[in-house]
Amino acid sequence: MAFEDIPFPFHVLAPFFKLQKFSAEMVLSDRVLNTNGSESENEWEKMLKPFDLNELRKSLVQITPIQLCKLLELPLDVPTSMEIFELVGAQKGYWHSFDVYYVLIDKLGAAGEFKVIDRLLMQIMEEGIVFRESLFIMIMKYYGRAGLPGQATRLLLDMRGVYSCEPTFRSYNVVLDILVAGNCPKVAPNVFYDMLSRGISPNVYTFGVVLKALCMVNEVDTACSLLRDMTKHGCVPNSVVYQTLIHCTLQE
Repeated sequence: MAFEDIPFPFHVLAPFFKLQKFSAEMVLSDRVLNTNGSESENEWEKMLKPFDLNELRKSLVQITPIQLCKLLELPLDVPTSMEIFELVGAQKGYWHSFDVYYVLIDKLGAAGEFKVIDRLLMQIMEEGIVFRESLFIMIMKYYGRAGLPGQATRLLLDMRGVYSCEPTFRSYNVVLDILVAGNCPKVAPNVFYDMLSRGISPNVYTFGVVLKALCMVNEVDTACSLLRDMTKHGCVPNSVVYQTLIHCTLQE
């Protein structure tokens, strides 16, 4: 079936265009005569015509990735957004862009639709689109908000092995934050040492989160040892790091 034969779901946008469509019909019923006495469109008609749903159905035959991003950014529910995404993807010669996937996955993450996100990640890989770290960081944060620190950690490990996207300290910092906030401090040091083993340089914030995790499980000696190692990684302890350790030792 050609894309032109697929009914685009403009009915979901009908409320958005209702007022404009009514205005267009009012103007279209009031024709003006030009100097030759023949019927002609006036400026209002030309301006309002694109808001008529019949005109939209005719004009939006070939939708671009940029236009699809705009549609997906509208306050439409997840099923409707997915329907639009799939119908546009069926266009001949069309390929979804990274930005289209990013906008859609952002909406899915907010709705907690993680199984659909996993499917889309595989689809991105199959289509040969180059992954960006920003996409994984966004998904990890949604896992954190959903109280799923284990899933965020899994995604971090899959970035390189499954999706061929090299994580930086930014991805590790996000996961370390999620582990501490999700009451999984015992896992945080393992993630940190995995980071070091892969040659990824931590920053001061990284050390701050790991020190906090160690203090949460009463590993004060290990935390103090890690503090001494900070300079080896080119990091100078700041007030937050010292306050974390001081607070931990006072609680002993």
